[in-house]
Amino acid sequence: MTVRDKLDKCLNGTPDNHILPFFWQHGEDDETILEELHRIAASGVGALCVESRPHDGFVREPWWEDMTLILEESKKLDLDVWVFDDKYFPTGFCNGAVKDRFPELGKRGITEKHIDVCGPVKDGCVILEGWAEENDSFLAAIACKRGDNGEELTGECFEITEDVHDGLIWFDVPDGVWRIFLIFERPVSDGRVDFTNPESVDLMFSEIYEPHYKKLGKYFGNTFKGFFSDEPFLMNHGELPVHGKTKSHGVYPWNRFIKKELAERYGKDWLIHLPSLWFTMNGVSPKYRVNYMDGVTTLYKTNFCDRVGNWCRAHGVEYIGHIVEDYDQHSNTGSGGHYFRSLDGQDMAGIDVVLCQIVPGMTDHANVCPCWYDTADPDFFHFSLAKLAASHADIQPEKKGRAMCEIFGAYGWAEGLKMMKWLADHMLVRGLNHFVPHAFSAKFPDEVPPQFSGAGHNAEFRYFRILMDYMNRVSTMLDTGRHICSAALLYHAEAEWSGGDYMKFYKPARKLTESNLDYDVISIDYLLRSTYKNGKLELSGQVFDCMVVPYSEFLPEKALFKLKELSENGVDVVFVDGITEKTVEGNDFTIRGDNVFCTELSSLSSWMKDRGYYDISADTDCTYLRFYHRTAGEEDVYMLTNEGINDTLKTKVSFSAFNGGKFVRYAPLENTAHVEYSENNTIDVTLKPYESVVFVFGTDMTGLFESENYETTGTKSISGDWKVSFCTAEEFPSFKDDRVFTKLENITSPKLLPRFGGFIKYNTCFELSVIQGRKYTLDLGYVGETAEVEVNGIPCGTKIVPPYIFDITESIKNGVNELCVIVSNHLGYEQRDLCSKYLLMEPSGLLGPVKLSERNSLK
Repeated sequence: MTVRDKLDKCLNGTPDNHILPFFWQHGEDDETILEELHRIAASGVGALCVESRPHDGFVREPWWEDMTLILEESKKLDLDVWVFDDKYFPTGFCNGAVKDRFPELGKRGITEKHIDVCGPVKDGCVILEGWAEENDSFLAAIACKRGDNGEELTGECFEITEDVHDGLIWFDVPDGVWRIFLIFERPVSDGRVDFTNPESVDLMFSEIYEPHYKKLGKYFGNTFKGFFSDEPFLMNHGELPVHGKTKSHGVYPWNRFIKKELAERYGKDWLIHLPSLWFTMNGVSPKYRVNYMDGVTTLYKTNFCDRVGNWCRAHGVEYIGHIVEDYDQHSNTGSGGHYFRSLDGQDMAGIDVVLCQIVPGMTDHANVCPCWYDTADPDFFHFSLAKLAASHADIQPEKKGRAMCEIFGAYGWAEGLKMMKWLADHMLVRGLNHFVPHAFSAKFPDEVPPQFSGAGHNAEFRYFRILMDYMNRVSTMLDTGRHICSAALLYHAEAEWSGGDYMKFYKPARKLTESNLDYDVISIDYLLRSTYKNGKLELSGQVFDCMVVPYSEFLPEKALFKLKELSENGVDVVFVDGITEKTVEGNDFTIRGDNVFCTELSSLSSWMKDRGYYDISADTDCTYLRFYHRTAGEEDVYMLTNEGINDTLKTKVSFSAFNGGKFVRYAPLENTAHVEYSENNTIDVTLKPYESVVFVFGTDMTGLFESENYETTGTKSISGDWKVSFCTAEEFPSFKDDRVFTKLENITSPKLLPRFGGFIKYNTCFELSVIQGRKYTLDLGYVGETAEVEVNGIPCGTKIVPPYIFDITESIKNGVNELCVIVSNHLGYEQRDLCSKYLLMEPSGLLGPVKLSERNSLK
């Protein structure tokens, strides 16, 4: 399908569906379930994901009855159905099987206690008794010599496990200071599946997947589309040790499969060097830690994600979801250990953004959020998170270019459509093209809002479809061809695991983004699969101008050899803030040559631009301009958006895929497309806050009209008295409590209705002398937060975000005109829920200034 075909689908109101919101189940009656299901269908989406939240009858007859009801009705409504794969969030509870029946298959960890001693002492001992916590089992005792640098260990170690008698460990202490490590295995009491243990993962099949196929198999591959895993933790949900950083007494994943992997990867000294997991051991830690994490993350991949994905595909359905990415968990033992390996087995790349982790306007500052880590790092959330999924979709062919984001969840009722649209743009312009909005529920109020319909209580749900249609249109336009970007940026997992100094990929990611340079993140696994041609790096159909390597004190030898190979075959490899000269295996490594560069982070963008490694360029500083580019044959499609929330972005943008001539400007929110012309590859771009635009180059323009340019010939303010009335979502359209306002003001101010959530209707009149052939627009100014306009009883449209400008040309008349504006606000003021406490609640209602403009065509 061509880009023009996709544009026609959008313009005709039939974009492809890319949205599957969660539909929470608590065991409601049939009528209530069907009522909410019809609300989902009316919102413009083509799918849903059923989630037990919780449903007490999960994987029992009440669940099968409700699922059959949902599947049968969804078939009538042409809705695809996915299912969250557990009774409780996060995935791994396994419907209570581990907790209640198979505790021996639960997660296990390894931890340490230590004692410092000084030798030489012949025939000394330390006490073993009293160190173990309840349910700990003693694994080994290891003596490690201390170095002169803090708590660093020298690497001289020996085992003393054999000489344990009567609660004492006996051994001869050599000369020097020694740290005696007592290593314990420990069950992790979260009652969830151990995803590195195939026998534990078997429970997910016997308790969840197989029963669904047995009961609902006739729907598989048609209405039933697949399963969704939500944050399946590698380690326990709550204790999140960060591997690669000294964490005394940290608990890391452990079982006999991990032990076997470690022994095979590291060799015979795997046991005596075990303490290097917790403390730096000279000449040992980088190799040991990377081997350990390689083993753990490979087991997670092969025993869980790959297996579930293969099972799903063998049964005619697909497998999607995401791990925990935030607070660096995408690369440590708290979550999946390695973002790419953890999701390789799924059919879409996936992330989530929840709990106020990304807030408009907080690009340059960490913001407090309702997460256990308190503040959200903008380098990660604003500049790196989305690119993990978008990159994975680009470089793994099995993803078919699909990148998914679970979005909008747990922001609170103060997250209205205005913020949702900004968040959607944030994801779309970084390459996300499938969405799981969180969530629909027939219960009100429910936990971690917003719930979009509010079971009939949310006024803004009247306009929710506008947002869903917009997201489907942009996703349809961008779900084509291949992504064009300048740089491949190395994922930092192994550098972090090594325990050496390193730079997270977030830093160069931010620098590139703010300089209008695009990139994909690639892990070492994918780097090793890359090839080269004509001085470019190629991977799974993607072509990169250069390879960017954030500073890493250590990298695996195989990675350094691959970088050297690329550079020797014409690919520019640029190290940021220092060239890696040591391997995790403990060897020195030299990589030099005409195509090997080193630059400071601050100079990275200029280094790339000096070499012509860029796609677009702007003639002004555009820190908040974001763009995304895909190409399909002779057609190219770009999305641009303004991520600033205060200032209009006005600039001239030059596009590498455009040589001048005619092009299409598509406004996806309004769903209008026009043909425009430029003499060269530069286009004037003006984007107000919350605005976005799509440009299409090289496409068939048959049937599209050329845009008209207008100049403003007059402006008048609409002032005077306003009749204002109110109603809740349940009462709509029966407005009441009529008031007269002589000036527009915040409806939820302390002196008015500080607990109001619903609709506010404004009525007034204005006089106008209409000139034939002129265009008339109405600018409402500030609105909190959606606005629906009628002039003389004729609908003029709805706006869910600024600018609140309406074309009223076809509605006005000479003389007196009647203006009606219906504003809806979010439920934050009414509900005042936990998550909303972390967001600024802006004024509610129509605040203006309201202006009418007359415009004359320049033709």
